[in-house]
Amino acid sequence: MSKKFITKKTIVTGFLTALMTLGSASPFWDLPSQELDSLLGTNFSVTIYAADLSQFKDTIPQWATNDVSYLVDKGIIKGYDDGTFKANGQMTRLEFLTAVVRSLKTDAEIDAIIAEGNKEHPDSDGATYNPYKMFIGELNNAYIKAGINQKAEDFWGTPYLFVAQELQISTGINNVAATGSTVSYALTITREEACHIMYNACTKVNKENLPELKGVQNIINAKAEDKRINVNYATSVERCVSNGLIAGIDDQYTIAAKQTLTRAQACAIIARITDNSRRLPAPVVPEDKQQWTPSTSQSGKMITKKNPVTGEEKTMTAQEWGKFFETTQPSYAGNKNGEYSKDGWWYWDSIINEWLSL
Repeated sequence: MSKKFITKKTIVTGFLTALMTLGSASPFWDLPSQELDSLLGTNFSVTIYAADLSQFKDTIPQWATNDVSYLVDKGIIKGYDDGTFKANGQMTRLEFLTAVVRSLKTDAEIDAIIAEGNKEHPDSDGATYNPYKMFIGELNNAYIKAGINQKAEDFWGTPYLFVAQELQISTGINNVAATGSTVSYALTITREEACHIMYNACTKVNKENLPELKGVQNIINAKAEDKRINVNYATSVERCVSNGLIAGIDDQYTIAAKQTLTRAQACAIIARITDNSRRLPAPVVPEDKQQWTPSTSQSGKMITKKNPVTGEEKTMTAQEWGKFFETTQPSYAGNKNGEYSKDGWWYWDSIINEWLSL
């Protein structure tokens, strides 16, 4: 294969026609129009990879060829046994985690993590435990509950699921639970889940500081029912948008949280984890959006909730509920820049319900 250095201005110019022709069907986390304008006026280097994609029998979209080449060249992602890549095919949680683990660690490092996990470790009561064997047992229990005739010991994905857990990149996403007749790692990954994994990879493994732009939550379009962001992933989405790891499916930063990723789309965002030159410019938050503003329909509405455990009852506005969680609840205390003071009734309703379950 070959690779060369060109300017990002050249890349964007070359892809602009393709992006414009895609219209509403443009790939996930494409460059919004204002970012295209920004890049076209920018001159900094990025590496273009040219791995031989002719090895795949099917076609890879032009906009994705550089990212796919980059990951294929590094052995991070592969095609299928039938010689296809299936760029438009859906990606499961396991497939996404596997690619992220490979992008973060070499094969030798992955083997070392598994070897360490497969040792006996002392417990607080004087006994010993083996983390890897415990993980295999948990996964086998999920297979039994789901009615799947499979052994975790023989499954190719077990090591990657374990390493992802050890690296804490899958924290907050239960991938070894029985879900009907399947196991949760086999579910197609959603965009908000991918964002959460990407945030964990950058901060917990790469040790990056991903600060949140003030008011970024006010420019993310996630208020419609089908675009609602899970409260557990909200911070990850906001930090990723703030630092150019994602943008949205249009120029309104529409995250489309519950939609799933294709393999080509996944390649674009996985490549940004370890190659900073592929990241997008951070969005510019207008000054009038940098402060939390309660929505007109909900700003004066009083909300009464009762904790079924303690019997405590409170009546407050949505904004007051937000301040309550920021200052009094252990899991939400200490957040800066009004991190949980978000405009959107869906967010408050989620947090209030979470408080009721404490």
